[in-house]
Amino acid sequence: MMNSWSALFKGDRVLWILIGLLMVSSLPLIYSSIGQLALRNNDGNIERFLLAHGFKLMLGGIIMLFVHRIPYLWLGRISAWGVYIGCAILAVTLVYGQTINSASRSLVIPFTNISFQGSDPARFFLILWLARGLALLQKDEKIRRFRDGWARLLGGIMVTAVLIAPENLSTALMLIGVGMGMIWVAGARIVDLSKVVVGGVLVVLFLVSVAYWAGWPRARVWKNRVESFWNQSPGQEDFQVTQAKIAVSDGGLWGKGPGKSIQRNFLPHAYSDFIYAIVIEEYGMAGAIWVLVLYLGLFYRVRKIAMRARSPYGAYIASGMGMALMAQAVVNMLVSVSAMPVTGQTLPFISHGGSSILINALAMGVVLSVSRDMTGEGDWSELDIESESSNSIASETNSSNGEAAYA
Repeated sequence: MMNSWSALFKGDRVLWILIGLLMVSSLPLIYSSIGQLALRNNDGNIERFLLAHGFKLMLGGIIMLFVHRIPYLWLGRISAWGVYIGCAILAVTLVYGQTINSASRSLVIPFTNISFQGSDPARFFLILWLARGLALLQKDEKIRRFRDGWARLLGGIMVTAVLIAPENLSTALMLIGVGMGMIWVAGARIVDLSKVVVGGVLVVLFLVSVAYWAGWPRARVWKNRVESFWNQSPGQEDFQVTQAKIAVSDGGLWGKGPGKSIQRNFLPHAYSDFIYAIVIEEYGMAGAIWVLVLYLGLFYRVRKIAMRARSPYGAYIASGMGMALMAQAVVNMLVSVSAMPVTGQTLPFISHGGSSILINALAMGVVLSVSRDMTGEGDWSELDIESESSNSIASETNSSNGEAAYA
């Protein structure tokens, strides 16, 4: 029996277990917190939403099983096209996206009722593209340089972030942070990174200020959220922040018990953005620590895979995917306990939502593919990202005066 399971789930077994525990932990939480959404959209049929959530988790597991058997070095061939596709999806979402809470974040697939957030696939493809570019820079020993080194990669990050920012500023900032983190891991100089970060912060503040004074609705939403966070006095907080605080304060050490949350009836997004508050209310600090430990363990395993990867490309893929997932989890938890302004980030593998679950499953499948190479279960070290596309890189080199292009 153990041999059959080992043959099915290859790569880092501990990572498989941690992801499975997160998925299983989400089922009672979704069943408890989905009531308000069920009343609005399905006449209170909670079981239907729970089955739909379970199906998405199962589909995510199938995606991981399939993807972790694909040599991750093959992804270098499609990474550039993936970035173009991701940016195209973001552009279409801005124009034709489904508007919720004055933000156009979701795109509905034609002739279906299925929607997804354009930022999710864009993030995945951007990380693949960055990993390839960083691997090539390291090979050519240009990672320590900015202008003729990683400046082009920074341009790709900014283009993607600019397309995300109008409707989801927090995701855009997180993506920039992950991109800069990958460049730092690859060996870029701290001096260059510091200059870029300071300049980027000034540019963001300037653009947000201009958008606010121009009367753009989303800029006013950002301002109100920041003000609510800094001026935390009665009557000045967002309704959802107040309800989340009540949920956290009522949780105590062991919580009220599974399914006994009160604030789930008042929190507008108890099943997604504020599900960690429901964790604390129903399972107390013990449950909150359990969930946090699962994410810390997952990040530790991904970091270990990145450090032991047999190719720079694999190391950068694992680093980027791990940082993106952990950043999303940390932001959700901090928002739920009122430690930062409201952002609208879901809790990976736990919150209700299709595109987030599937893209995170896809990302972890790629990381597991890297781990297969690390453990020798998938001997892909002879597949070289540079040699796979040597002809295309050579043509790019000729067209850019001896410097490889990364798009």
